[in-house]
Amino acid sequence: MARIKPERQENIHGRIGNLVACTWRGIPYLRTLPAKVKNPRTPPQQAQRTRFSMALSLLRPLTPVLRVGFREEAIRQSAFNAAMSYTMRYALKETAEGIKVNYRNILISQGCLTGAAKAQAAPGDGKVVFTWNNRCDFENASPRDYALLAVVHKPTQDAVHETIGALRSEGQAILDYPKDWRTEDLAIYLGFWNPKTGIASISECLWGGE
Repeated sequence: MARIKPERQENIHGRIGNLVACTWRGIPYLRTLPAKVKNPRTPPQQAQRTRFSMALSLLRPLTPVLRVGFREEAIRQSAFNAAMSYTMRYALKETAEGIKVNYRNILISQGCLTGAAKAQAAPGDGKVVFTWNNRCDFENASPRDYALLAVVHKPTQDAVHETIGALRSEGQAILDYPKDWRTEDLAIYLGFWNPKTGIASISECLWGGE
């Protein structure tokens, strides 16, 4: 049963037949209930489910970074879902052994902001030292851009990250990670974003993209 309070549209909720009243970002709408379908386990469907599960496990620890890094791509979808779509399309590859992650193709941010110049990452002893050219007068770069930092541990797919730390003008940043993570098991990423404009750069994989 649906109840409607005319004075406030956002209070519409409930079910009418096969329609359900919902609210998304404060906008009330009606959607149909999903039809009952069989669950065929065809190879393409199984592969798609595997890709979705792998992308979700990989990106979930990076959620705070993706929320700002993919904000520009969040058109009729959330920033996280935009990152999921990109990852499933470009960062998962078919191999003879099954679906594998292409860490070099993973992005933690995507947008029109100027990226890092001459960026490098040096991991060791539980920390990564990021360095980049701190020139801030090129295209739309700003000294107030924040570095987006992420380190992914491939065996467990755990991650550490930072969204508001070093500024572009500083030219370097340090991010700590667990000391029991071996450097050969890491994938390391750097991007930039500006909280005032809300735009981000296309991130780079600086380490472990094999």
